[in-house]
Order: sequence, then structure tokens, then C-alpha cells
Amino acid sequence: MLTTAQPPGPRRWIALFRLVLAWRRDSLACLLTLARNYGDVVRFAAGGRQVTFLNHPHFIEQMLALDGQTETRLDTPGATRFPTSHPRKRVSRLVDSRVRGNDASLRLTDPPCETVAAQAAALCSRWRPGERVDLYQEMRELAVAAWSETASEAVASALTSVWTMLARYPEAERRVHEEVDGGAAGGSATALPYTGLVVAETLRVHPPVWAVWRQTVLPAMISGYAIPAETWLMFSPWVVHHDPRYYPDPWRFDPGRWTAAGAATCPLPAYLPFGAPDMAPLWAAGVSAIAAIARRWRLRPTAVGPAIAEPTGWLRPRPGPWLVIERRGKDRKTQ
Repeated sequence: MLTTAQPPGPRRWIALFRLVLAWRRDSLACLLTLARNYGDVVRFAAGGRQVTFLNHPHFIEQMLALDGQTETRLDTPGATRFPTSHPRKRVSRLVDSRVRGNDASLRLTDPPCETVAAQAAALCSRWRPGERVDLYQEMRELAVAAWSETASEAVASALTSVWTMLARYPEAERRVHEEVDGGAAGGSATALPYTGLVVAETLRVHPPVWAVWRQTVLPAMISGYAIPAETWLMFSPWVVHHDPRYYPDPWRFDPGRWTAAGAATCPLPAYLPFGAPDMAPLWAAGVSAIAAIARRWRLRPTAVGPAIAEPTGWLRPRPGPWLVIERRGKDRKTQ
């Protein structure tokens, strides 16, 4: 039975004031707290705007359907239709008066794995042992060359996060190096199963897209709740990826959860590293890029800091993550 009730969320001014402070201090932790305290549909005010925060894959999938249809429904019987002709603008900042929207949701189109591997090998061939490089910028250059300028920020963040996790977990790094050393250069990503598991788990822990926004045009109903027109809808892949309903022990880095047996327990709509629900866990092009570089180098960060949740919706490594480069494998003899 449908109702005109509003979704739960912080209402009193003191709660909203604390929300603003928490958001400015740590946006990700703030959203995680909202989801835990209020559930799958949360309503709160931000900068004078009404925001409805969605935390269930079913609602997220329907929200994203707005991008590809002339009109769509956000809920079961009685839902109001949403035309998609309403212009969407880029976000400025959530907690101020300039809230507008964002286009962070990315349906990534990958180039052939052989192309990615060749571009990655060419890029890292200019590195020298003991050199310090800005790895994020290097991965962004690779992304522009092999993918596109549009996808460069997301791809660079994803690849940089993989190197960070390999440096943090020596056993995972050892197994990746062992696997890529035994595989053919530029070969299929399916021949590198463990590397694929590491990449999939990294994108779960550190999704390049941390938040996606859309604005309603007409009133609607979501899960029986009334959603007024001009309400901002949002979801966070980072929050969904750390929900124990879909990922047991979500704070543990566990590539094994993406084996055939483990992945079967996770519905794909709950895997949203680039903000879109149609990406399979095996990111073949990303695996090819990691493998091409891992055959030649071992990377070590000189400093590690928390990622930055950009107002545009991207989750980026800290600026200038300089790494010390150590040559490995067959290339060691040529230094």
C-alpha cells in the first residue's frame, strides 16, 4: 500500500548541523552512517535542497534507467513517470547552495586488451630504477592514450588503487607477479585469473566513482515513500560495496570473494565501481594494463594517505602519490 509518508532521515536542526559537519569532515563516513541509521531510502536536507539517498541495488538500477529511456518508473504500481529531457548539470558541492547534479556514472567502453598492454608497456619503458613518479598522472596518461579523455580520471583512479593495494598486501603482490611472469605478454586477461580477482576486489574497496546524483522532474514514489519534484536522488557505490548484506566482512581485502563460488552470492547490481550496474567483475582491459607493468616493475609508495571524495563524484588518490620504482623480472638485466 502506497503512502505519502516521507523517507526516514535526520530532521532536527541539530542533527542536520551535525550532518553538515560530518560531511565536510568525511563524506564517505557520513553517508555510511546515514545508511546504517536510516536504511535503504534516506531523506535529508543539504544546502536548502532535498536529497533522497538510495542504498538498495533495486532502487539504484531504476534510478540509472533514467539515462537510457524516454520515460521510466522508479517504483512498483502507482509510480510517477520521469521524462529524461530535463537537463543535467555537473555538481559543484553537495552541502552548499550550489547543488546541481553530476555525470559521474560511467558505462566504460574498453579498448582491446592487446592495445592496452602495448600502451602500458610503452609508458613504463621510460621509467628508471629508483625513480620517483606521480603514478596517478602516469596512469591518467595511459588512460587517455588507451581509453579516452572522458574516462581518464576514473581509469587512472582505478589503476592507481590497484597498485596501492598490491603494495599494501605483499602476498597478493607476490601471487600477481608469479602469475604475470608465467603468462604471455599481451595475452588474454582470462589467462590471469588471480590478477583479475585482485583488480575486482580493489574496485570494490576503492570504486573510482563514489557518488552519483540525478534530479526528479515530477513527484514519484520510491518504496512507498513520496518523493517530491525537484528532489535530488543519489547513491554511493562506496556505501553499497561496504554493505555486509552483499559483501560479508566488507572491510577485509579478499580477492577470493570473486571466485566463481564467491561471486555467485553477490548480485551484479551491487557491484558499481564506475557507477553503472552493468559491469562484470572481470575488468579485462584493466587486468591487461596491470599485468603489462607488473611484468617489468615493482612499485612502492613513498607516502600513503586516504583517498579524496571529489565533489564531482570521483574517488581519487591523494595528489602526487610518488612511488619508488624497482625493476623486476627479465628487465632487471637491462638496467
